[in-house]
Amino acid sequence: MPAGTVSWNSVVTITKGITLQGATTVANAGTKSATANDLTVIKDDSPLNTTSSGLIKAALTPAQSFRLTGFTFTHGSRTSLNGIGVVHLTSSTGSSPTSNMRVDHCHFDHIYGRNIQTDGWAYGVADHNYIVAQSNAQSFYINCGNYGGLHIWPWCVGYYPWFGTNKFFLSKTIPWSAMAGVPTSGAIDAEYGARYVVRHNDFTNCRPGWHGTEGGNRGARAVEIYDNSFHWTMIPTAMNRSGTALIHDNKWDGNPSSNSIAFSNRTLQGIRCCDSERHIWNGRRNKPLGYE
Repeated sequence: MPAGTVSWNSVVTITKGITLQGATTVANAGTKSATANDLTVIKDDSPLNTTSSGLIKAALTPAQSFRLTGFTFTHGSRTSLNGIGVVHLTSSTGSSPTSNMRVDHCHFDHIYGRNIQTDGWAYGVADHNYIVAQSNAQSFYINCGNYGGLHIWPWCVGYYPWFGTNKFFLSKTIPWSAMAGVPTSGAIDAEYGARYVVRHNDFTNCRPGWHGTEGGNRGARAVEIYDNSFHWTMIPTAMNRSGTALIHDNKWDGNPSSNSIAFSNRTLQGIRCCDSERHIWNGRRNKPLGYE
């Protein structure tokens, strides 16, 4: 797509394996000094929380691949938070994963709602992006409810964590909150058996997190967080309330000086495990542990 600015009032759904490329470039991704030239700009005027919400949805089969690169996504006239990501990556079948999805070198500029969302059984990578969150919006919302080919999403938490593989990767991205004093602004959130890796990113006043079962849904399954920089000018929060997590080799600065402890403590409190022989939500017998 050429340079220019347009406003979309409905999502475009992509079901073919393609590369969709604009003219926007992102420089210094993964650092605090990232910039974007915003040449190809799409404004989000889509409705709230309907099948028409968002801007680009990719629903692919396991044999297809998709790349989205070189776009700036920003808000339109609507200022209410949307629960659907402006970029929505999902699998079109539950029999095996859709593994080749990439969002890179895009600028997400004050979107009122979720920025990048995954659903179904989708793997891929979001890298070299520049995200400035607006209000209580989330930079990423990661779900993996059909993991293992299971269409009953609570059972996906019974599988092994498989640290190092079988996840959605978030890399060389700059989530940044535009809302001083709102620690959940720009956060990464996840549930429905989510599996994701956060590495080589630079965060300002926002953090990775994931839900437990307190909201009525199943929580995340496995998360890895390493080699990231976190900068805080306000009191941070950490909401890591389910599954297993591997967190190491991150850098922290700002307020307070004990940021790193917050993640460890909250994650340990959030782990819930049980005997899979007796647990109704696990769905897989003869496995060592099922995690909520």
